[in-house]
Amino acid sequence: MSRSILLGAAAFATLAVVPIVSVQAQADSTIVIEGPRVERGNTFRNERIVTASSVVYYDDLALNTDYGRDELRDRVREAAKETCDMLSDYTDHSRSAEAQCVRRAVSGSRDQVLAAIARYGYFG
Repeated sequence: MSRSILLGAAAFATLAVVPIVSVQAQADSTIVIEGPRVERGNTFRNERIVTASSVVYYDDLALNTDYGRDELRDRVREAAKETCDMLSDYTDHSRSAEAQCVRRAVSGSRDQVLAAIARYGYFG
């Protein structure tokens, strides 16, 4: 009986480690898109700080091709739109405010995009 409990615990421990390893392996092929911080309220008690972020995976893209780089930029823009949409309940709903949010989110990810392309070996 104790042998089956021990085997079950070992199997659980092995399964618990697998997701952590795969997340670390994917960390090199992700870009985190962060929306601008939103502060609401005018007193310390009522103030809320809201943030949102999205992850862009690009391990399936060949970043040494025009198609791969364009697809990565499209994914970043789409993730920025989704991230800003998450923040829309806390911000101005105008098109200009949304566009500014997307621009800031894309701009904030620029260094990550350039680093990803550089790691792939393309500097053009």
